[in-house]
Amino acid sequence: LARLRPLLSSADVADFQQGIELIRSLDATAVWEHYAQNLRFQDRRPDWFFNEPMRASVHHNHRLSMTLWAMRETGMLEGIDLRIPRRELMPNLQALHGVSLRSLDLTWSKLGPEHVQRVTAAGLKAVNALLLGNNQLGDEGVRVLTSAEPFHGLRNLDLSFNGIRDEGAQTFARASHFDGLTQLDLENNLFTAPGGVAIAAARHLSGLTWLNLDNNRMGDQGAKALAEATHLHRLAMLNLSNTDMGVEGAAYIVNASHLYGLSALYLRGNSMGPEGASLLAAAHPFSRLTTFDFGFNYIEDEGAIAIVNAMHLHGLTSLNLDGNDIWDDGAIAIANARHLNTLTELNLKDNEIREAGAFAIAQATHLRGLTTLNLSNNQIGAVGARAIAEATHFAQLTSLDLSVNKIGLAGVQALASAPHLKNLKTLTLVKNNLDDEAAIILANSPHLQQLTTLGLEANPIGDVGKAALAKMPGEVLTW
Repeated sequence: LARLRPLLSSADVADFQQGIELIRSLDATAVWEHYAQNLRFQDRRPDWFFNEPMRASVHHNHRLSMTLWAMRETGMLEGIDLRIPRRELMPNLQALHGVSLRSLDLTWSKLGPEHVQRVTAAGLKAVNALLLGNNQLGDEGVRVLTSAEPFHGLRNLDLSFNGIRDEGAQTFARASHFDGLTQLDLENNLFTAPGGVAIAAARHLSGLTWLNLDNNRMGDQGAKALAEATHLHRLAMLNLSNTDMGVEGAAYIVNASHLYGLSALYLRGNSMGPEGASLLAAAHPFSRLTTFDFGFNYIEDEGAIAIVNAMHLHGLTSLNLDGNDIWDDGAIAIANARHLNTLTELNLKDNEIREAGAFAIAQATHLRGLTTLNLSNNQIGAVGARAIAEATHFAQLTSLDLSVNKIGLAGVQALASAPHLKNLKTLTLVKNNLDDEAAIILANSPHLQQLTTLGLEANPIGDVGKAALAKMPGEVLTW
């Protein structure tokens, strides 16, 4: 094993080949035992080295060379999920020649078009999922990718956060050999209506069940193109958040019968107002939705009332209405909507809900299935916090966020005294003016000892309070 490093790092072809021959003579378990401490695997048991699926995140270049080649020569690279940072991957691309991977994760690797070119030329046999999010591909990187033979059989492609403009989106839309895709992530790129229209019109994408177009300024034209793309009838998840889509675009989506099978629809950040909310609320065919995100559309109480009174949304498990200027009347409407009894997640953060709204939600026993409740950045105060804390039907909650609500010491006392909150894993109380006394109460609560995260940032907690919190089981504090 000690001889491998100079051989595999040598520029001499003969030395390199000698290193490969040496690897072929090794027992794979021996390689594992010597180098596993410098790798990141989901499980450190030697037998996991041979199991599927396996995710390897490999660091340290010389050990990467040894391990990659050992896995290759023993057939253990076949069909795995592999994540390798760019600095380690580029010198060792030959190890992937002729290999079929279940997924190759190269996210956050600062990859540009030249790196994609080298990866595509490495001779990979096939990849089922290629994750290239948060890189620097741009339009040229898309051109390189779409001409690569190993990626013609992709099922899952992540190109999010890559600076792709209209030209790149149009190039991708013309790549008909990507006809096997079921998931496509194009979030947070730079294309506008022409790029969005091209993606929507690409009939070879008819197999998509999951499409993320978040934060691309496609506008109403993009929404219209999607509404006319009847070949996208298999979509179960569609994300059109932050796309500059207005009420006109919402009307196109509402009337697109091929989208009525959606189970998840994300439309946040489009500023559609009460009119857009009312339009969507009247869209009875969207009866299969289980996840609906309409945050930051400034729908106010009028829009919130329209949405929650839409009886066809009876199957929702996740409802996100954050940042919508909802006051107590909207919160009360949510509390009175008994057909929302399937909800497990309710997000009402960044609104204007006060004591009356919090009290109504606390009295809504049909919300007993909630596991996540977010009321942060409202104005429920200590009275509202106490009402939520005393609602025994919230016994299933695992995550509760009451940050920025001025709940004070009284609110903390109510939370710490609630035995039915024993299932909480995450409690977030950021910026509530909590002091040492509040910290001590939280730390000493017998009902909060199972927390894995306790968010207390931006509170004036001193050394005494921090010392008390430090004695809680595990490392749960965030500051």
